[in-house]
Amino acid sequence: MGSKINGDTSVSEDSAFRVGHFNINGKKLSVPLQALDIKKYHESKINFGDLDIDVGEVYRTYSKEKLKLFREFPERAAEEERKLNLWKESVKKDSSTRFLFIRFEGKEYPNEDEMKTLISISYSFSDATPIPAFPDIFKEALTRSKRSGQPVTETKVRVTEEKLKAFFDFLDKYIGLLNDWNHKDILGIIPINIGTQNIVKLISFYYSKGVNHFYLDLNMAAFNRLIDTPLMHGILSELKRVGLEYQKTFFYSINGSPGRFTKGNSIIGGKDILTGGAGLDCVGRIHLGAGGNGKKITDPRVLEKLKLNGIRLFNKEDYGYYKLESKSLPFKLPEDNIVDKNLLTDLNKGKKFSDIFNMHQLSIENKNLRIYIQEGFKPLTKIEKEKNKVSKIDIKSIQNYRTKDLKSLI
Repeated sequence: MGSKINGDTSVSEDSAFRVGHFNINGKKLSVPLQALDIKKYHESKINFGDLDIDVGEVYRTYSKEKLKLFREFPERAAEEERKLNLWKESVKKDSSTRFLFIRFEGKEYPNEDEMKTLISISYSFSDATPIPAFPDIFKEALTRSKRSGQPVTETKVRVTEEKLKAFFDFLDKYIGLLNDWNHKDILGIIPINIGTQNIVKLISFYYSKGVNHFYLDLNMAAFNRLIDTPLMHGILSELKRVGLEYQKTFFYSINGSPGRFTKGNSIIGGKDILTGGAGLDCVGRIHLGAGGNGKKITDPRVLEKLKLNGIRLFNKEDYGYYKLESKSLPFKLPEDNIVDKNLLTDLNKGKKFSDIFNMHQLSIENKNLRIYIQEGFKPLTKIEKEKNKVSKIDIKSIQNYRTKDLKSLI
């Protein structure tokens, strides 16, 4: 690998928010920041104007079956390439850092030819090449008995030595193929659902292969999942043990929860904007579906309410996420808003355009966060004082992580 990620950050005094920059494939990336979903941005046809798009990402799902179709029907492969090129050109190539994250579905790893296809797709788009995610590899259907004696089958993550060895064997092969012709750096995936003990082994393995920068797939968990458990402490302890400097290690995250609404509550404190407090430099978007109960809804009043409730708007003045209860906006839109308010309350388009509104507002606020850190080096203190929708529990979690865990590791 030739074009290494390099840079340096400073850790704030009251949290793990870091300020500084990384040079990635010749582009300077200032942190902390929120990523742009390039596909949604392109499809919205809304221009962010003078606001710099510091980092953008695309998330694509592949499988053995899909790659077989690409091979057998070249026009399908050409159409995929056309889409990727279109999204790639929708943000400024000279200043925006881009990543393409791949989710490979199924119980089998790709063979060598399939690996080469995945590498060519991701490499051509990304300024640093992320290793694919494999959501199904460690899942296993397990049967247990209820108290009544009735058997029930559940899908659980089970990490056996055999599965872990197969994962490391795949990584060894994939990284080797990348190193044959890659002049860009690699982002190693850290799937947080495989357990801290296995993640520590994974960090050590990556280091032995020269992979020193990472992305965490949070799998719809919030940042608390990292710092209210031994997880992040285990990651950073292993970094220190192998000799990697925390301030020079780039951390990206995807599929992190912005927070969940409880019954009867239409406002929650945003968690995605606080993820930098867990020491992550770049916070990516959610690319996993929320699922559903499969029931078809026919009552138009219920359907309207569900569509409205799916629209959530981020208010950077108080760090709250507001769920729409009616077609009236829950707060006055900021002067820097670029999305038509009628689009935000449209039953069929509101969810799509609320995502654009939130990405834009979060991008602006991340620039403010960098100023908070630079001016007083205590961003959490300012957030606690001025952003009244932030959970006190979240504030305390970040403070405890900084003073109890992180202090001894940096």
